[in-house]
Amino acid sequence: MHTPDHRRRRAALLLALAGFVSTAALASTEAAWQAFRDDVEAGCRAAADDDGFEVETITVDPFGSQHYGLARLTGRAPGTDRRQQRLCAYDKQTKVAEVGTAMAIDDPSAAGRAAGP
Repeated sequence: MHTPDHRRRRAALLLALAGFVSTAALASTEAAWQAFRDDVEAGCRAAADDDGFEVETITVDPFGSQHYGLARLTGRAPGTDRRQQRLCAYDKQTKVAEVGTAMAIDDPSAAGRAAGP
């Protein structure tokens, strides 16, 4: 027969195990998301380098969309001192990154279009 003290110890042990399992799952999930972000950054940097775009900064969307990792790249195109931004889409299935065309950072008309109505 189980004593009340035994039941309390068992409940405490189960509670501790549940906390350990959920912490381990959370840590592996965060590690997986960080690996994903690292892959997006590396893929987008390589795609931009292929286009000759000199990347200064990359801002990776922490989770992306359902199918794509997304990033904003800021830098300079070859032969120009003008800073530009490019968007990058990283296909989660194929692991291939594509970089869009350059968008001027200081173009007020482009900013208005990007902001929407």
